[in-house]
Amino acid sequence: MFTLISCKSQQTAEDKELYVSGYMNEARNIPFKSFIYVHKDSVFMLNKDLQIEFSFSTNEIISNNFQQRCIKNGNKFSLIQTNTETGQITDFHYFKTQPNELSKASFTEKFLNKTFSTEIPKTLSSPNSDFDIVKNVVFLKDSVNISYEYYYDDIKIYAEKESLPVNYIEIDNRLFVNENSESNFSRFYQIIPKGNDFELLSYGETLPVIEKYQAKSETNTSDYSTYSTCLDSRPGEYYFNNDVGYAKGNQYLLRQIQQNAPESGSDNGYITVHFTINCHQNVGRFGLEQMNRKYQPAQFDAELIQYLVNFIAQLDEWENADKIDSGMYRDVHAFYMFKIENGKITDICP
Repeated sequence: MFTLISCKSQQTAEDKELYVSGYMNEARNIPFKSFIYVHKDSVFMLNKDLQIEFSFSTNEIISNNFQQRCIKNGNKFSLIQTNTETGQITDFHYFKTQPNELSKASFTEKFLNKTFSTEIPKTLSSPNSDFDIVKNVVFLKDSVNISYEYYYDDIKIYAEKESLPVNYIEIDNRLFVNENSESNFSRFYQIIPKGNDFELLSYGETLPVIEKYQAKSETNTSDYSTYSTCLDSRPGEYYFNNDVGYAKGNQYLLRQIQQNAPESGSDNGYITVHFTINCHQNVGRFGLEQMNRKYQPAQFDAELIQYLVNFIAQLDEWENADKIDSGMYRDVHAFYMFKIENGKITDICP
């Protein structure tokens, strides 16, 4: 992944600061797996066994067609590499870890096999303003069960679940968890204990993402839909390359939706349902935005919202879906905006 001009190092760094990888490529926000130490004007790269593999200077390095710069801004440390011949830039962004101590043994004793939940403003994949989203997690010995519940007007509109293999990494009395995969592209989450509860800290955006979990009773997820994104990163957009859309077209889709759609009184405006199509052409990770004809926030009937979300969740015929798993991205964010006139669905776009 890295192109580095470095020197082999057997040295250790006193008073070193531990940084965890956040993402590469600022525009695409791709997670990657790496730890570094920063000490004065040196960077120490750790290998998969969490041992110092090599070190390099934070000073600018120029050699042949290669330029490397290090930028430290607060708790963020960025490594910028440029091919001076082609102008191609690759950027890696690390974040200083929090000092909160937690051992794997302590985590196992306090948090394993228990259900914890938090409210999140949106999923990583889809914009959202009108759903109240509850995220539940159950950490097991080598996996985690996650479920998302989408509420609107205090009604559970939809729910989905996934189970992922995970690794627990203990380093410098701090504990991290990430998806266990052969790919280098997964995200580290630092587990921060808060009494009988905990927080998950990650850097899936340009700012820290903090999920504050509290213990709750076990959730019955037997009737939840099963859905996972193929990559824990910002998805591509439906209009990248060729448009990804419903194979039978919007007019066919509109006719099918109109057949059994409940009405929403005499309401007028627009309902936008955001969702993510994964590399298997499955749909999930919903978001909801509503507005009136003056483009101001609005609320429509919960029965209509539930109908639309569940209808979209069943769609599995996507035109140009072979472009989704293209190497550039593995999931696609899409949306449908429904025009509502006198409580009835009259149009759909894009």
